[in-house]
Amino acid sequence: MTAEPEQKKPKPIPYLVGLLDLLGYSQLVEEFQHDPSVIEGVESVLSGALKMMEKIKSARLGEHTGMWNVVAEKIRFRLISDTALITMPFVDLPRLSENVTASDNFAMWMESFLASVCLFCLVIAGKLGYFFRGGIILGQHYESNPCDSRNLFMFSQALVDANKLMQEEKKLGTPRILVGESVSKFFEQYGAKNPIREDGWIFDEGVATVLNLYNAIPQQPKREGTTAPLLEDIRKALLGGYEKHGSIDHIRPKYEWLIGYHNDQVTRKFNRPDLQVIV
Repeated sequence: MTAEPEQKKPKPIPYLVGLLDLLGYSQLVEEFQHDPSVIEGVESVLSGALKMMEKIKSARLGEHTGMWNVVAEKIRFRLISDTALITMPFVDLPRLSENVTASDNFAMWMESFLASVCLFCLVIAGKLGYFFRGGIILGQHYESNPCDSRNLFMFSQALVDANKLMQEEKKLGTPRILVGESVSKFFEQYGAKNPIREDGWIFDEGVATVLNLYNAIPQQPKREGTTAPLLEDIRKALLGGYEKHGSIDHIRPKYEWLIGYHNDQVTRKFNRPDLQVIV
């Protein structure tokens, strides 16, 4: 009698997990739940953002095209109502270049993931005028598609921890995407400098480590045609949002933080004080 092959048991593996919450969504639903044009418009923009991310994932980046295609294939974007889930396995990662150390290779993968999260948030901000709070964690994660691809099962400590970061941020009332110590201190095990901090992907604010969204926007003069319009779209979104909601006590601090962050970045990084939000 032939023995049945032993089934592979489910086992969590290290993943980078980003959990994001779209700010102002509940208010949008309450105000416009009976307005089909608003529903259609929001759905179209969110769908467009996901399609844009797929285009970015298949982008041709000159000599870096092959490397980016390898990375992009492992990053997954999922959107459920006002919640975005972005995941990428962080184990058994192919070397993206022949002459890199293990630490450098991990850095290239991690920075690519963080860049993808940033770009997604910036597209939503520029096109829809809405912003995210959230958390990013490196931790154990398992997922499968029971029965068929329409179902998704997750068993994930990383997702739980990312949600804790997001809820902490919600209690504070600030609109930041926090980065957990599992990410920010990952490179300490190599005794090396922290590349994601040195390359500007994260910064400290009080006791929190925050994702620097604008780090994903190119500075090169040759890309001016894409950079300035995106920053202008975000400037208009912030100004319009503040004019509409700035008088509401629990909303005003969110816009004050976002405007302060935006003004600092456009002035210090891009040398474009003309793109500041003046309120």
